[in-house]
Amino acid sequence: MKKTIRAFSIVLSSILVLTSTSVCLFASETENSEIPIEDGYVPIGNEDDFMKHWKDKEAAEKNKNVVFSYYADAEMTEPLDGSALPLGQTIYYTAEAKDGYFITHISAADGVSYIENDSFTLKNEEKQPLTADVCLAGDTNSDGKVSSVDIVRAMKFVLGNIWQSEFDGINIAAADTNRDGKINTLDIVRIMKLVSGRAVDIPEKYSAGKNAGASSETYYTLTEYSSDNYAPELRLINSVRELEEYLASVTEKYDTETTFEDRRTEAGAASSIPEILDDCLLNTDKLIQTYDEIYFKENTLVVYSYFCDSPDPYIPTFVEYRGNNLALCFDYISQQVPTEGGPVYAHEYCTIEKTGISEAFVKVEIIDKSVANWLK
Repeated sequence: MKKTIRAFSIVLSSILVLTSTSVCLFASETENSEIPIEDGYVPIGNEDDFMKHWKDKEAAEKNKNVVFSYYADAEMTEPLDGSALPLGQTIYYTAEAKDGYFITHISAADGVSYIENDSFTLKNEEKQPLTADVCLAGDTNSDGKVSSVDIVRAMKFVLGNIWQSEFDGINIAAADTNRDGKINTLDIVRIMKLVSGRAVDIPEKYSAGKNAGASSETYYTLTEYSSDNYAPELRLINSVRELEEYLASVTEKYDTETTFEDRRTEAGAASSIPEILDDCLLNTDKLIQTYDEIYFKENTLVVYSYFCDSPDPYIPTFVEYRGNNLALCFDYISQQVPTEGGPVYAHEYCTIEKTGISEAFVKVEIIDKSVANWLK
């Protein structure tokens, strides 16, 4: 009985201590002076510093398998201290992945005003001005190692035993060890070499850019397979007047009247066209209300229109600046069973901060991630 009472007293004392101790994540040094601080704790004063702190930690984690070197000259003979890079001048860099890894993309931090594949310019100090996306060559299941499991998965894929529904589970970039845009027996042989510990040369190929911070909307106009397919169209719109000119051409080129409801009632049409698509039709009145004079004071509207067999095969991935160019990046994923809805023109509306660039400096990059593309 005494043991029970003693145990109860200990538990009660613990509860009292816990309930009487206030917890503050952003407490001052004085307030925290008597509270044990865990190793690695960093006191953070405000929300901006908090976000910056975690961005730095995330960047350091991404860069653990790559080494960046910085230089003051294009010949890369004058090394720079990575912790004190100069502002407002061109900084040249190299990126070298650790053995077994390769780089797929380099991203610039917010403080970088200009970036290319070998140089950039800083406008603000950045602890990690560049971060790299890397892949472990041959690691098809992204478990951090290359083993016989990866060989089997690559074989199944090449033989057609892994279909579209399972395709997203394969790290296609890692499986494409010679980086030729397809996965075949050449890659299987290379993965076998990697598993056995033999060295494999991996072509150096990556893009570098700065996130443009774009937001996007997708709208559709319906069409028929038998209609003339217009080539993809790109527009940069900076004023209400330019928007009105664009809308005049839209109503002339595209069918803005036919709806998905009309398609549902057509003879022989599938009855399972999702109703959510009804809200995605291009509506000129809605566009006029959304993109008004207030909008164009601070923003540029980038519109990219293209024909596709059904809604949703293109997935906007990111919009970024690469040097003086703006890159619109899409993943194309062909569906085994096309999304119900029939052939459409898709119109991607991307909002970016006001820019003076022209259509000539906008590049569209489409990566075909459909099974048919990777099984060539």
